[in-house]
Order: sequence, then structure tokens, then C-alpha cells
Amino acid sequence: MSKSAKHSPLILIGTPLRIATMLALFFVLTLVTTAAAQTFTVLHEFTGGEDGFLPLSGLTLDRAGKVYGTTAYGANQSCLGGCGTVFRISRAGTFSTLYRFHGIDGDAPEANVTVASDGTLYGTTEFGGAQGTGNIYRLQPPMRALGNATGTWNETVIHTFGAYNDGEGVLPWWGFLPH
Repeated sequence: MSKSAKHSPLILIGTPLRIATMLALFFVLTLVTTAAAQTFTVLHEFTGGEDGFLPLSGLTLDRAGKVYGTTAYGANQSCLGGCGTVFRISRAGTFSTLYRFHGIDGDAPEANVTVASDGTLYGTTEFGGAQGTGNIYRLQPPMRALGNATGTWNETVIHTFGAYNDGEGVLPWWGFLPH
């Protein structure tokens, strides 16, 4: 037997074991490094006051890196527990309440908002409206003056859901899908 033939079986048997060991070590180091590199920062703690409370929806990120969301309750007390809010967190971490619902214009916005290309927000409220069965709303950004947004967001009810037996559905708690 030649010298290379004699060691050949050991190399073939040892190579998969060495590869598996190196891969396992790589994955363990990668997981440890990845886990150690993650940090979390609280961006806002809801007080239950004017900023609302119980943010049940997911968050929506716009093209500029701002985060939008809703709270199901808080702010305006014309609804039991408050009617809810729409909020924004800037890239710098500044929290702003954009809109506080009042009941007839919506109550309990529990779904994500959808951000249109012009910055307009669209969403649903589970309750509110004439029948108390929910609304579809639009929030338009304030007028822009010299590149800065000034004023308040303008809310428009696009649709109010009707009675329970009218066949169109009631109590929407899901948002819109962007197109």
C-alpha cells in the first residue's frame, strides 16, 4: 500500500467530522455574537392620559423612518376608558400624539395604520360612528410651510359601518394592506 493510500481513509473520515465541528463552532459563535449585539430601548411608556394606552396594533414604518401606531384607549374620555389615539415616533425618538378620537369619529383604533405615499394615514376603528359599529378614517398631515409641518392632522371619516344586520359587516379591527 502506498503512503497516500494508507492515510486516505483517515482523511475522508476525519474531514466530515472536522467540517461539522468547525460549522458548529461557527454557528455557536455567530449566535452568541448576534445575541450579545442586540440591545433594546424603550421609545415611549404610555401613561394612559393624552398619549393613550393599550397599543394593540403593530407599528408601521414610513419611508423616512418614522414609526406610526395606535392606542386602543386613552386620551378623550367621551368613550369608556378613552377613545384611543394615533401616534408617531420620529427617527430621533420623539413621541407625538397625532390624533385623539372622540367617539363619533371613531373609538378603539386597534389596527395598524397604512401610510400612503403622500404621508396620509388610513385606518379603522372597531367602534364609533352613528351606530357604534366602527369607521374607516383618513388622517391628512398638516399643511407644510417652508418645509416644516405646522398645525394639526385633519381626520376624515371615509365610511361608517351600519347596523349589525345590514350585511356590510361591523366592528372592523383589521387595517388596510398597502398597494
